[in-house]
Amino acid sequence: MSFEHHSRPVRKTPIWARSRDGSGRGRHQPLHDAAVLGIALALLLVSLIGPVASLLLFFGAVAAHAWSGGVRPGLLAATLVALIANHFLLPESHGRSITHPIALALLFAYALEGTLAGTLFSVLYDPRTRAETNARESRRHRELSAWKKERFRLFLESSPLSRERFLLLVEVFKDYAIFMLDPDGHFVSWSAGAERLTGYPMEEVLGRHASTLSPVAALQDGEPESELTVAQAEGRCEGEGWRLHKDGSRFWAHFGVSALRDEAGDLRGFAVVMRDISERRRAEEELRRAHDELEVRVRQRTAELARANDALQVEIAERTRAEEALRTQSNVLRSILDNLPSAVIVVDEDERLPLSNPAAEQMFGHDAADASRPGWWRRHAFTSFDGVAPVAADALPLTRVIRGEELNDVEYFVRPPRRPEGVWISINGRPLRDGSGQPCGGLIVCRDVTELKRGAEALREAKEVAEAANRAKDQFLAILSHELRTPLTPVLLTVSALLDEAAVAADLRPSLEMIRRNVELEARLIDDLLDVARASNGRLSLELKPVDAHAAIHEALAVCGAEVRGAGIRPTLELTAAAHHVNADPARLQQVLWNLIKNAVKFTPRGGAVTLRTRNEEDRHSDPRGARLIIEVSDTGIGIAPEVLPRIFDAFEQGSSTLRRRYEGLGLGLAISRSVIEAHGGRLTAASAGTGRGSTFTLELAALPRPTLAPAPPPPPAGPAPPRALRILLVEDNKETLKFLVAILGRRHTVRPAADLSSALGLAAGEEFDLVLSDIELPDGSGLELMQELRKTRDTPGIAMSGFGSEEDVRASRSAGFAEHLTKPINYRTLEEAIQRVGARC
Repeated sequence: MSFEHHSRPVRKTPIWARSRDGSGRGRHQPLHDAAVLGIALALLLVSLIGPVASLLLFFGAVAAHAWSGGVRPGLLAATLVALIANHFLLPESHGRSITHPIALALLFAYALEGTLAGTLFSVLYDPRTRAETNARESRRHRELSAWKKERFRLFLESSPLSRERFLLLVEVFKDYAIFMLDPDGHFVSWSAGAERLTGYPMEEVLGRHASTLSPVAALQDGEPESELTVAQAEGRCEGEGWRLHKDGSRFWAHFGVSALRDEAGDLRGFAVVMRDISERRRAEEELRRAHDELEVRVRQRTAELARANDALQVEIAERTRAEEALRTQSNVLRSILDNLPSAVIVVDEDERLPLSNPAAEQMFGHDAADASRPGWWRRHAFTSFDGVAPVAADALPLTRVIRGEELNDVEYFVRPPRRPEGVWISINGRPLRDGSGQPCGGLIVCRDVTELKRGAEALREAKEVAEAANRAKDQFLAILSHELRTPLTPVLLTVSALLDEAAVAADLRPSLEMIRRNVELEARLIDDLLDVARASNGRLSLELKPVDAHAAIHEALAVCGAEVRGAGIRPTLELTAAAHHVNADPARLQQVLWNLIKNAVKFTPRGGAVTLRTRNEEDRHSDPRGARLIIEVSDTGIGIAPEVLPRIFDAFEQGSSTLRRRYEGLGLGLAISRSVIEAHGGRLTAASAGTGRGSTFTLELAALPRPTLAPAPPPPPAGPAPPRALRILLVEDNKETLKFLVAILGRRHTVRPAADLSSALGLAAGEEFDLVLSDIELPDGSGLELMQELRKTRDTPGIAMSGFGSEEDVRASRSAGFAEHLTKPINYRTLEEAIQRVGARC
């Protein structure tokens, strides 16, 4: 490989030996000849024109030498002329010595002439010759470049070691792709920079055509061949364009293609240098886009300024009106402040009062002299909420506001100097800020809340009295329910036990059923009274979980099946709701469904019909995308009179006195049901066409999507396991209940009775028991204490029996260690089932 240019040695000529055009002989030689001729002519004419006129010819000779040679030739010519003039032209009376003053002056004059003329002509000469100098330098640069290329070619061809060094040098440029192509455009060399830039390794690219790096559009336009053709014809082709990475992604490249020829001028290949300038291109595009945007913005801004100028004229006209309006508003504001009942105070950072209203002056008793003094606020005795403890200086309301705090309904008790009795005030405050956002004062609004505080205190005292009365009522109802339940317990236990005995005569069973039913009704009435009390206090506790409302309806109907069949009613189910799961307390939802079904059966004559329906409706109250579950319980019974319908959900409401005498109950079921449903976030409504035309009760709850159901529990065994005999510690203070339980439980178990806490602890200290069956209320303590003491030494399960059946009572018994809590009166079968469940864990 060699370069197509050859060089030759360049012989340099010293600058002092060169003429202005760079040749050996100056193009101003005629000027030198003319100068010599002028000196000779001056010497010849001295006798004709005189010495002084001849001196003028000498000046021309000096100027000619300065023009042709510059400063130094002009200075040399001036010196020579001065010596000639001194010798030939000056009078002998002056002497011809060079040290004569006239000779020195003449020498100095010619020297000054040569210097000035040479300098002037050098300055005039530069613009003329600059182009010629540049041309000479360009020629010398080309000759030197050709010489360097020739030397570099000789260096490359001198030895393999030199070529190896050259290739190593190429590999150093990692940011450039440097490679060689053969005359047909195929890769014959590949640098590390090319591999890094394109992603192609050397072994994969050698032998392939240079079009490998060109995108499809460039191939279709024939760009790769065109670039090589231009380089071959002109020696070099340079440009920019898209190139491809190995992974197919594009980059914008700057490339230069040089044709390589041998000494004979034949094409040997191409040398290519390529660099990724995608970032520069993106920057240029961003700059161009920014320039375009700037031009658009300038045009827009110009248009805006034009519009602003028009608007300014309008604004000037409006400003006058605004100033007038501002004065009017200021007067209105002053009038408002003067008539506000609340005190309004504006202070600066020194707590002086630039602005306040009459209400503030009346509240704090300050005047203009007070307002002008800094820190006037600190003279007032501020106390905190208790009305006694003084407020620290840095916690005063205005100090806090000036510091940058905001106050919202903060109450203080203050004793202004002119109001020693003191006043309660509620303060709202905001800091005032300067242009930099720093607090520079404050605004506070104070309201006199003394009467409100007195009313609030009276209200608090009344609330405490009401809450005490409410607690007393709750306690009374709890004790009353306990005292009412306790004597019913032996009755219900006895009757339910007798009904389970096969030996009981058939003619006695209706009477026993009547006793059991009435005792359970009495217990239900007690529960209803307690529920009404809880609902009125908002203390209905719910344990919410996903519940299948259709399953709950089937279960409620099964529980009420005996009553439905006994009344000769035809129940009908139309359960069509697709979304029939709700988030509810299962026990409370069952309670509501029982009440509605029993209510329909109670007020429907024999042979009538009761229908339970479900459907879904869009929820228009809370979430338009959700759905609500509608449950309707309709009957063909006695209906509801229009005047009774608005109060049908009131407690103890049963319509007319005739209905109250005809149907049992206290009229609490519907009131409790509505409270329960509203606690669930639902609605319970009633509708009726009138007396004798039936009624419909509609229950609405938010429906849930079908939940993921837990796996079904394993089926129960074929029959109950035969109960095993247990050692039972029975604790009961009611003698009849204790006597009956000992007798009835003693048939299957070993029972040790105790009537109080101490007796029970004594028995437990000397014996081991499998089960503790205990009342909660005992004469000398409670069953909770008993269970807690027993569980300190042994893990004996227990069943609580109590006349207290609230959620708090159940939680307390379970916390003490009881496995189950039975509320009196207790059905014998319920008690026996509980004993079997707890005993199975022993």
